[in-house]
Amino acid sequence: MQTTKKIVTQYGVDGIRLDTPEWFEWLHQHDSFRYEDSWANVHYWCQKKRGYWYAFKTINDNRRCQYIGKIEACTKDRLEQIKLVICASSDRYYEKLRPRRVIAIDNTEAIMREKIKKIIANAEIMQLDRVIAALQEILDN
Repeated sequence: MQTTKKIVTQYGVDGIRLDTPEWFEWLHQHDSFRYEDSWANVHYWCQKKRGYWYAFKTINDNRRCQYIGKIEACTKDRLEQIKLVICASSDRYYEKLRPRRVIAIDNTEAIMREKIKKIIANAEIMQLDRVIAALQEILDN
């Protein structure tokens, strides 16, 4: 396992393109890397802990952490999603972490279906497959 922090861009690392079998093999051999987006001029660190990958970034002395997933979840799309969340302004970042409560429930079926579709979209971003399946079953009935 190599511990040097390699720089990974949206194009890949060491001639290896993201989302290829070589990329996933590269992840097995490393325990951390720095993800950089040359277009947006942003970066963050990725580290493997107990077989799972996490992204870290410090902004204004506050350390942010986002769960990426297992090796197979470290795709280009997922790394780009993490970039948008972890590098967001402080208000937007902490808004995503704040638990939401439903204050009032509207009983009309159309509004409930729209709310469920929004929850499914958010669950897809966070890769919550069981939640997606359960909500899809509600919509289908």
